[in-house]
Amino acid sequence: MAEDRDIEIRVKNIDLNIEKEIRFLLANKNKHLLNCEIEETDDECIFRFCSDGIYSFDSLDKLSKEDKYRLLVNVADMEELTEEYSFSIAPSNLVFDINLVPKVLVRDKKTEFGNSDFYASYKALSAYILYEKYTFEQYITGSVKLPEKSFLKKVEDVKSLRDELLERYLKEKKVNTETKILVKKSEYKKMKYLIPITMIIGAAILVYGIFLQYVRLPYRDKIISAYGSYISSDYIKVEDTLQDIKIEKLSKDVKYILARSYIFTEGLTTEQRDNLLEYTDINIDINILDFWIALGRCDFAVAEDIAKKIGNNEFLLFTYIKHSAYLKADVTITGEEKVDAINDLDKKIKELSESMEEPKQE
Repeated sequence: MAEDRDIEIRVKNIDLNIEKEIRFLLANKNKHLLNCEIEETDDECIFRFCSDGIYSFDSLDKLSKEDKYRLLVNVADMEELTEEYSFSIAPSNLVFDINLVPKVLVRDKKTEFGNSDFYASYKALSAYILYEKYTFEQYITGSVKLPEKSFLKKVEDVKSLRDELLERYLKEKKVNTETKILVKKSEYKKMKYLIPITMIIGAAILVYGIFLQYVRLPYRDKIISAYGSYISSDYIKVEDTLQDIKIEKLSKDVKYILARSYIFTEGLTTEQRDNLLEYTDINIDINILDFWIALGRCDFAVAEDIAKKIGNNEFLLFTYIKHSAYLKADVTITGEEKVDAINDLDKKIKELSESMEEPKQE
């Protein structure tokens, strides 16, 4: 489904190469740049995009294989932009129109060092779209391998990859055209019996359409808003935006920015925070991302289970300490139940702290 709300992305001035005086040039029109307006603040550049008739890459699962090939063929044409612009073709920075023409969201001036390898990004994007198993980031960093028999292993540059995708698109289109089902006249009477079934299917489609309108679309809006807030270093807003979405509904990419947001806003020392942020990258065990999200949401039972599951006593100790502090500050819980819960946690904190100190003393 096409987006029906304008997109706003904020980028810190320090993260842009282009001089402030000529940033209006980033709004120049090009079929592979989504039309935008640029607004300047003291420390930010705000990109505002009109999203009429535009589809996010979250909707790729709705495309047929034929359309996926066609979209990827069109991505190759974006290489010409690298002569003037610096940009990423990560799915989070791309959208496409009804003609499957991809368009870049945030872009910058090309520097003397040039762009990152467009071919490598093109190849990673192709793997992400066609195989639907790993994230774009995992492919681009090489943390996961392509399937053994993947045609992507045989291509050598942008042109050969585009040619291979075009050939596969044409084959897929031919198969779809030649395998359409024609109903014989003798089968006409049977169609009368299919009408009730068709009505049921139609009702199901209507329900699904309502689901997309009131559930799926708001979800996409929240994800886009969260990415924009994260880029703007507004970590509290990232947490608030995604608060109502269950952990299991979040992709690893989104878990990554949410977990890091909670680390930024957690009651840690600067040294603790910096060490955790350096350690917490996109390729880390997803259980660790889930831990920080659960802890940030004060879901202590889940955080405790994860800490025990991965065998991390420091995470477990931090969970107990935060849970104890949370109960002490919670005025909605009173009496013996509260005292017992706090005493139990303080006992666990003491025992775990002592057990962690013993190896150090030895």
